Amino acid sequence: MGLIEKQTIKGTVYTYIGVVLGVVTNIFLFAWFFTPEQVGLLTVILSYATLFSQFGNLGFDSITVRLFPWFRTDDKKHHGFMFIMIMVGIVGTILIILTYFLLKNEIIRNSDTSSDMLARYAFYIPITAVFLLFFNFFDTYSRMLYLTVRGTFLKEFLQRLLIILSIGLYILSFVNYDRFVGLYFASISVHALIIIFLLWRENNLVITREPKFVTKDLRKSMFSVAGFGILTIFSSSIILNIDRIMIEKFIGLYDAGIYSVTFFFGVVLLLPSRSLGRISATFLSEAWKSNDMKVIKDIYFKSCLNQFLFSALLFAGIWVNIDNVFYILPEKYEPGRWVIFWICLSSLIEMATGVNGTVIGTSRYYRLYAYFMIMFVAVIIITNYLLIPIYGITGAAIASAIATFIFNFVRWFFLWYKFRLQPFNLKFMYICIITVVSYYAGYLIPAIEPFWIDIFIRSTVVSVVFIIPVISFSISEDVNKKLRAIYGKFINR
Repeated sequence: MGLIEKQTIKGTVYTYIGVVLGVVTNIFLFAWFFTPEQVGLLTVILSYATLFSQFGNLGFDSITVRLFPWFRTDDKKHHGFMFIMIMVGIVGTILIILTYFLLKNEIIRNSDTSSDMLARYAFYIPITAVFLLFFNFFDTYSRMLYLTVRGTFLKEFLQRLLIILSIGLYILSFVNYDRFVGLYFASISVHALIIIFLLWRENNLVITREPKFVTKDLRKSMFSVAGFGILTIFSSSIILNIDRIMIEKFIGLYDAGIYSVTFFFGVVLLLPSRSLGRISATFLSEAWKSNDMKVIKDIYFKSCLNQFLFSALLFAGIWVNIDNVFYILPEKYEPGRWVIFWICLSSLIEMATGVNGTVIGTSRYYRLYAYFMIMFVAVIIITNYLLIPIYGITGAAIASAIATFIFNFVRWFFLWYKFRLQPFNLKFMYICIITVVSYYAGYLIPAIEPFWIDIFIRSTVVSVVFIIPVISFSISEDVNKKLRAIYGKFINR
């Protein structure tokens, strides 16, 4: 766990720096200097691009995570794995372009007048999708080489920084909105080129052919993993992006923009899981290969407890400051108040169940996991279809929470039924109690002017009331150990 812990911490540092940049981008820049339609346009195009990139992936990321350990060699040639990956990338690119032109009219069709705006910039969808495709390929490959932090740095930090610089050029009138849109998607795309360059510089971009290594049995395994990987990866992409697309179709870009800005607050809770999920996949894949259930159990159990601990604190901190959030955001974003609550709840559920999806996805039951994902897609589409027309953007957030609960319950039950992996214990109940108490400790404080002092005081009270019992009762050994190490370094200075 030492390497996992070390790289998780590094990745989380970059992730949370990215959070700060994301707050600046979404709350202080997008919300104040752009119209909701303009924000909605960017997020809807990015959602479509993400879907297309995952479709073009052809399940190859699953091959990399699950089967790369069999290709790995010390000479960095890895039995021609890089050549196979590039060939799949070329095929994926062709599929992305062809599919885009087949579906273009359906994408831009909408009863809302803002659909003209989407039609004008829709050409960014396939371009961005191709760059995302290759970034995902090479980022997954890097993770299997235990170079896990760079992808987080590029995607969570550098990408957000470039977007802020692009927004700055727009605000200062150095570029108009047309050119800003180009800069925005260039900021999202450039990290693909950077990660390729880094791999080349380290001599990890060795392209050789070794067709004899891919035996009939290995080829069969690759097609099998890829087939179910397509379902899993594409389904995952649908789950993450379908709400914005359906909001745009049912209501329009204006509401999609409000949803996207307020949705960000809920996503903050998921950020610790991004680094852990990226890193744990590599170790879980190796553990399943050697059938090391102790490592699998350790990773799964600790991920559930520690992720729930941090996300519960963040949830309490965000919701106790919900009135202050809407002092910061323009008044037109008020309809997104309950979007924040339901997305936070959805994220809390996801965090409490740890890396259960990664455990199943790297096991011999990865095929069944693909069916779980299809079920999740069906639930989230149906709930969005039913709730958006009734409750608008809040309906989309409620749909996310319902689908997330059902999906994670199924994953939890499967791991308990098949492997007797049951991570939940009384500590989770203690965390729930501590969270409620800490929230009300902050909530009962009278309103203070100005609002930024109110934020500081409420957040401090919530944090202190939450952290003291967590440490005192040793809720998490990992947290206490890390705090003791930090305290020891501080005292020895």
